[in-house]
Amino acid sequence: MALITCTVSRSQDLPYEMHKDKIIVHPSVGFRTAPFSLKSEFNPEVDRINYRPNLNAIAGIGMTYKWFSFNLRFKLPGYIRNTEKYGKTEYLDLSASFPWKGWFFNGNINGYKGFSIKNATNIDPSLGNQHSNNKTQNATQNSSVSIAAWRFFNPDFKVKPAMGIAGRYTAQAHSFYIKPTIDVHGVSDPDHIIPYQFFDTTISVYRAQNLSSIDMGAVPGFAYVNNINGWQYGGWAGLGGVIQTKFFSAEKVARGFLGLSPRVDINVKGGYNVDDWFVMLNAQYNNKRIRFNQLSYRQSYYSFTITGGYRFKYKKKPKDDA
Repeated sequence: MALITCTVSRSQDLPYEMHKDKIIVHPSVGFRTAPFSLKSEFNPEVDRINYRPNLNAIAGIGMTYKWFSFNLRFKLPGYIRNTEKYGKTEYLDLSASFPWKGWFFNGNINGYKGFSIKNATNIDPSLGNQHSNNKTQNATQNSSVSIAAWRFFNPDFKVKPAMGIAGRYTAQAHSFYIKPTIDVHGVSDPDHIIPYQFFDTTISVYRAQNLSSIDMGAVPGFAYVNNINGWQYGGWAGLGGVIQTKFFSAEKVARGFLGLSPRVDINVKGGYNVDDWFVMLNAQYNNKRIRFNQLSYRQSYYSFTITGGYRFKYKKKPKDDA
């Protein structure tokens, strides 16, 4: 009897609630962007080249019930930036996540093709056009394939109610975590990533057509969530490092190196979340870096999504005893 009492008490003391028996419909709208920069002493006036994509806003519709969940996303018409100044970007974003034996796994495939060099006229006036000071490079593309897993050390912290869709928090919870990660990423352009003709062409990495890396490591961090009078807020942030096997290829030259790189991951969530409905804002940031002796590549991923939803009560039909 004592064991049964303890189990019930533990269930009642949980700081979150799940809504497995409700049909949850959750539309969303947001956008992602993935700028990158190259840093070096290119010349006395230029020490950084910034590349910007031009993406569409993204809408989505999802449904969750018990263990089943799906989310369909699609691009909205029009681009966020002026296409005459920033061109057009083709992109692919795929993700999947699931919990398993105390871990929360997440996989991502990202690809972006079509960037513009911001204020390229600072390099040389000939790189601009009649519409802007930018230089459009339609063949420049970057990509990333990553697998990560979060292990939260406090059993009261769960990702699903922290996200605020399949469940919600009713009290405060926090936890330290560790996030092992494997990532293959980089940038390429068959016509050269950098307009190297305007710099010291004896530096081979300036003529690179591909910069890439295989990263393996772990990022420790801290997570927090709370809900006060229906207002749920929290997130998690981590700082760590990875071991890199990095490469660059320039025309007929290919070189590889081994090194270390820092990693920063930030995920912030907040909104109004009560028993039947919710509106939640999710903001994410993470960065990837590759550093060579004379050139540093830094990629940043940002996403902002507003998700609203209603949890419909599902009434089961009574069984016929006849």
